Amino acid sequence: MKRFLLLLVLLASLVRPLLAQRGPGAPPAAVPVQVACDRADWLYAPGEPVKFTVKVVAGNAALAGAKVTCSIGPEMMPAEKKTVTAALDPQVTALVAAFPAYCDVSGYVHGRAGGWPGMRFLADASEPARETKLATIGSCDAVNFARRLKVPGRYGWGYNDETCPSTSTFSAYNVITAPKSLSIFKGMGHPRVPDLTDAEREWLTNVGLPK
Repeated sequence: MKRFLLLLVLLASLVRPLLAQRGPGAPPAAVPVQVACDRADWLYAPGEPVKFTVKVVAGNAALAGAKVTCSIGPEMMPAEKKTVTAALDPQVTALVAAFPAYCDVSGYVHGRAGGWPGMRFLADASEPARETKLATIGSCDAVNFARRLKVPGRYGWGYNDETCPSTSTFSAYNVITAPKSLSIFKGMGHPRVPDLTDAEREWLTNVGLPK
């Protein structure tokens, strides 16, 4: 079975205890974050469970009570998969998703831009097995999972995104009934801008992290 390397990106800047007022002996503004998993080589088979240990270190000792937010790199967990995971897994307490793909993928059938991967061929009534294809992709559409979300979420995308058009991402956002907030960047295409990352971090610090 093919193996893959799981990438973990930690946002150490979101460690809440370090935002408190500092005095003598208080931890510095930036501290090391140590991440370890239950496999020395960090290699796992697809679907194999992974257990991580995260330590925030100050003065060569683990800092008790630290809250750390982690994010799995986009290559391994794109926004649409985050949406599906948050909808199905009760352990997820908050969601940050930027320009999710695979939203309203059949939009072309109804005369609007569909989400990535851009299945324009579905608009052709002569497409072989068209109805079967529409039924299959519809069951996997991120919109179906977005309406099941129960956790607060922070979302963002650009109006100029030609990979994940805003018409498709709004299709998912509009059916979310859980607490939600959105940042739209009119000049942003598919590559993210620093302001989007800053908005996500601010939301995680003030809203997304468990109190």
